[in-house]
Amino acid sequence: MSEPSARQKRIWTTAPVDDIPREVLSLVHPHFQRTHHLTTHREAFWCEVRGERVQAVPHGFEVKLPALDDSGRYELQIALFNSGPGFARELAAAGASAQPVFADYNVYGSTGEAPIRPALRFELTAIGAQGLSVTASATLGDLVNVPFPVDYYRRGLFPGLDRI
Repeated sequence: MSEPSARQKRIWTTAPVDDIPREVLSLVHPHFQRTHHLTTHREAFWCEVRGERVQAVPHGFEVKLPALDDSGRYELQIALFNSGPGFARELAAAGASAQPVFADYNVYGSTGEAPIRPALRFELTAIGAQGLSVTASATLGDLVNVPFPVDYYRRGLFPGLDRI
């Protein structure tokens, strides 16, 4: 993981009205009819995912922070809401196949199509569908050794601190 960009720092520290972060979760599997690009934003928008211009469509999802399990692996919990029976069946069938389901997590600003930070790619495990919701665990093979962006919070770098 790289250091945050100046734009990313500005979005996180000042919460500007004109540039809000938009999360995108892309689900990839060979058996899918198409790759699913989901956003928590209220409107669809065009963005770049792995060098390809795609449209992210609104779909409620939640990503819970990882907790360390007994095996020493960190796992994110992903929940997709109001998925529809066809989409839920497609994900459950992909989870039962021998090939892994991958999820790319990106964050975009509202003023551009390029991500404001590098994408994270996870492998989905333990996919379960119940009604209109789908849950899964997402693992990043070597999450423990991924460097966390480190920076000192100074007023020069983070102007939003002046409001405190």
